[in-house]
Amino acid sequence: RPTAWPDADFIVGNPPFMGQFRQREALGDGYVEALRGAYPDMPDSADIVMYWVRKAMDAVGSGRTIRAGLITTQSMTQKQNRRVLDAAFGRGVRPVWAIADHYWNDGSDDARVRVAMTVFAREPSRATLVRVDGDAHVTATIQVPRLNADLSAHADVATTAGRALRSNTSLCSNGYKPHGMGFLVDAEEARALLARDPRHAEVLRPYRNGMDLATQPRGVYIIDFGNLSEDEARQYPQLFDIVRDRVKPERDANARAVYRVNWWRFGEARREWRVAVRGLRRYAATVKTAKHRFFTFLDASIAPDDKLACFACDDGFILGVLSSSVHAAWALAAGSRLGIDGTPSYDKGACFDAFPFPAPDDDQRRSIGDLGEQIDRHRARALAADPMVGMTIMYNVVDKLRHGQPLTKKERAVHEVAACGILRDLHDALDAQVAAAYGWSWPEPAALIIERLVALHDIRAEEESRGLVRWLRPDYQRPRFGSTVKRDAELDMSDAAQGASAPSPSVAPTVPWPGDAIGQITVLRGMAAVTPVSVDDAMQRISGARRDIVHRHLETLALLGEVRTTTDGRYAIAAGVV
Repeated sequence: RPTAWPDADFIVGNPPFMGQFRQREALGDGYVEALRGAYPDMPDSADIVMYWVRKAMDAVGSGRTIRAGLITTQSMTQKQNRRVLDAAFGRGVRPVWAIADHYWNDGSDDARVRVAMTVFAREPSRATLVRVDGDAHVTATIQVPRLNADLSAHADVATTAGRALRSNTSLCSNGYKPHGMGFLVDAEEARALLARDPRHAEVLRPYRNGMDLATQPRGVYIIDFGNLSEDEARQYPQLFDIVRDRVKPERDANARAVYRVNWWRFGEARREWRVAVRGLRRYAATVKTAKHRFFTFLDASIAPDDKLACFACDDGFILGVLSSSVHAAWALAAGSRLGIDGTPSYDKGACFDAFPFPAPDDDQRRSIGDLGEQIDRHRARALAADPMVGMTIMYNVVDKLRHGQPLTKKERAVHEVAACGILRDLHDALDAQVAAAYGWSWPEPAALIIERLVALHDIRAEEESRGLVRWLRPDYQRPRFGSTVKRDAELDMSDAAQGASAPSPSVAPTVPWPGDAIGQITVLRGMAAVTPVSVDDAMQRISGARRDIVHRHLETLALLGEVRTTTDGRYAIAAGVV
């Protein structure tokens, strides 16, 4: 049963941290089952520290406690734990002060972690976000109306990213998870097997993991029987015997019956991904956990590892948008961070499925695609030129060139071979083209980019609720996922003049007009964040608004410096507004 806490005006604590997978080992099955039984609404994936967070916020929400301040794992802001905060927010309990990312070391190797420090209150009128460096020196103190569930002060990406867009359906997947190192074959053995029987090429495939993409490919192959039955896999007797000898003994001891019974198949063979990528000559991929967010095309014959996020598209336009600073800003805000260094992680649902792509015209689409292809070719040539060149070091050099920092001896050598200055220029041109496709000026601060993307996501979601879906890959997606969509309302990203294809005034999406002034101003500000908006534009998109009030609110935003007036009389979000 839940432990009863005494009443207290304030709660302060540093509860224990322990992730989902260590709890049974450290505490025993009996305790873990009892704990989860006592708190049935807590997600099984929650870190144990979140039980203390939940109880403290319950006390604040009930009014028994004024404030609660806790030190927790930094993963409190990640998806598996954030449900606890979302539930508290629904009861009016929110952070009033926070350090979202603080390095913690007690002097031993056992306690090198990143933590969050958070104070919760009921219905706070303002909130403070404090940022610190690795030595705990305060680098910034930001006052905002409210903090989000991920303890960020910008537009609420965490909540927005929880709602996938239909336009992106079934295009992104993690790579294969073999569950057995015996599936892997080194380059020398692979060459011998391929020479012995050319049919082996049907299931013996080049293999790439995160390190292969970040540095240089190792030349490793993998035996991939896909979804073949045991009898079908036996048609490749030499490869079947390799897997039986090297994988089956390990699988026989696996606790999951499906892994034991289907020992010749990967643990996670990604059936849906295989369908999505069928017929493509290449697909895009990125390393899930990486310092730099880069995307590259891989030949369709290559089997991707689970540490890669893969995209079932061979379109240079999609690669270009993903490779832009616009998408990087979204992915950094929507994704999680892992390890002591807080390395960004690309989370499929939040980073891709919910990301709103631009609606370009033909020229913009072509330019973005061309630049995406140029970037990919430039890097491929550099990787082929010298084994010391890798994606990570190339982007280390690009980052230093942008900030005017000195290069190491090795970085200078890579710069000369890879022409990293040209790579930087290509990315700069790509960023400008992608921003133009969104209808934005460039460059813009990341906070403004995120605010605009959040607003655009909500517009896209509203469009989709009316049956207007801007499919990214219509030839694949529409036959499979478009059956419930109004056929006359569909769009795809290859349609000409996408911007002109937006709903006409007669079918314009209607945004409900909030009953309070703050809500009304927020709606108008969000519209201006996506694209410059006139009073007439706003009236066409809002249901139940009065024209004079719309005009007055827009003028108020202009007076406050939140928006600026364009030469044609529209209102656009002001540069630098967070």
